[in-house]
Amino acid sequence: MTPEEIEKIAIPRLTTQFERALPILFTGAGFPLQAKNLAGEDVPTYDGLKNKLWNLCFPGEPVEPDTSLQQPF
Repeated sequence: MTPEEIEKIAIPRLTTQFERALPILFTGAGFPLQAKNLAGEDVPTYDGLKNKLWNLCFPGEPVEPDTSLQQPF
């Protein structure tokens, strides 16, 4: 996807999915850890993404060890 397509197609689609609490985030097996997001930051690992989402939902609370990305927070 070009940057223009991301801005015109992907971002609005993701926005509506998040507004409806229906986003699906998928990277798949073998996804390179060297990948960067649009801000130039490394794409987080599984644990990194879990921690970021937990801190977004429950700021200041310790991450529960048995929490997984497959279950809703």
